[in-house]
Amino acid sequence: MSLTIEEIQARRAELREANDRAREAQRITDMGHVLDLEETHGFEAVLVTHLQRWSDGAATLVVCEVPRAKDNRFKRFQQVANSDKAKAAKKVEASEQLARSCLLYPHPKDEAELCAATLDVAPGLLGFVANELVKAVQGREEDEGK
Repeated sequence: MSLTIEEIQARRAELREANDRAREAQRITDMGHVLDLEETHGFEAVLVTHLQRWSDGAATLVVCEVPRAKDNRFKRFQQVANSDKAKAAKKVEASEQLARSCLLYPHPKDEAELCAATLDVAPGLLGFVANELVKAVQGREEDEGK
C-alpha cells in the first residue's frame, strides 16, 4: 500500500515536530551548562558556538574557555601556526588541538559520548572554533592594551 502525498507530508510534519521538541529539550540542557560555565569562568572568558545542524544524542552548542595569549595551549598552537616549515595538515591538527584543549562543554572526558556525537554532526567544528578562539585572544590582548 502506497501513501498519498498528503499522508507523506503529514508524516514528515510529525517527524519534524518530534525532532524540534527533542532539540529544544537538548538546548535547554545546553543553555544550563552555558549559564554554569559563565558563572564559573566569567562571561568574557567563554566562547559559545551554536551549531546549525543537530541530531539526537548531540549538543546544540559547544562552550570553550578563551585562553590568554601566554597560556601554553595557545603558545603551542602559535608555534605550529606561525611556522613556515609546518605543513597544512600540521596546522589544521594544531588548530583542532587548541579547540579540543579549550572545550568545556561537552567536555571530551566527562561527556565523551555527547562530545563525540556533537563533533560527528559538525566535523569542521573544531577548526571553526579554533579560529574564533584566536580572534577572541587577539581581542582580549587589544582590550588589555598589549
